[in-house]
Amino acid sequence: MIQNPMLRRDEGIIIDKGHICLLDQLMRISPQIKPHVQEMAMKLALELKDIASRIAESSLVILGFLLLLFNYRLFSRFNFDEYQVLNLFEFVAHHKEAVELFQTFGFVDKISDFVENLITKQRYIGAVRFICAFKLADKFHLVNLLLRQHLEYTKQKVVARDVEIASLGDILECISDYSLESQDLVNEIRARIFVLEQEKQKENIVDIASSSTSQDRVQKPQEKKRSYEAVLANNSKHPRIDVPSSSS
Repeated sequence: MIQNPMLRRDEGIIIDKGHICLLDQLMRISPQIKPHVQEMAMKLALELKDIASRIAESSLVILGFLLLLFNYRLFSRFNFDEYQVLNLFEFVAHHKEAVELFQTFGFVDKISDFVENLITKQRYIGAVRFICAFKLADKFHLVNLLLRQHLEYTKQKVVARDVEIASLGDILECISDYSLESQDLVNEIRARIFVLEQEKQKENIVDIASSSTSQDRVQKPQEKKRSYEAVLANNSKHPRIDVPSSSS
């Protein structure tokens, strides 16, 4: 499904959440992989690695890449050291699939330092996910603070409206996944999403109106031309006959 040409774009293969779900299920099934299938997966992994190196913050591509490495037993074929793999995990920590994969890779003993790095780099949602998933009692008191910091960070950072909405959705998903008691924060986030959606809707209406006006401006000269051509065509079918004057 990932190799389907219909899913390709100018920048290469696009990985979406549906693909991540499939790869996550494959990790749970852990089937026997035949050599020719492994080679196909290797080609795909190389393409994903190339895309990830060219597109900043391409978290789904990186997560797909990591899942491919594990599912198809490809890790040994890449010259990654432990630091490089942990660095890749920092980019995908806010995805719930990353938590189990992190454990499967055998990095549990690195969890404390990993969370500290996430907090330092302002990857607050990822930090909250790993704190809750690994029950880090010494850091659990930070959970609500980190969620609120992520909300404020998102507001201050200049990002596209859709990006902010998606980021706010990540907070709500994280709160729901770990049954966190943050109702005030939930209400605040929902109110913010409502405002952003309203702004987006108004902007779309303005764009449609502007596009319609521009189209009218283009069409009017064309309509005049068509009318003129129609007159000429009509005249050619029925040529004018000059009536002689009485004096002649």
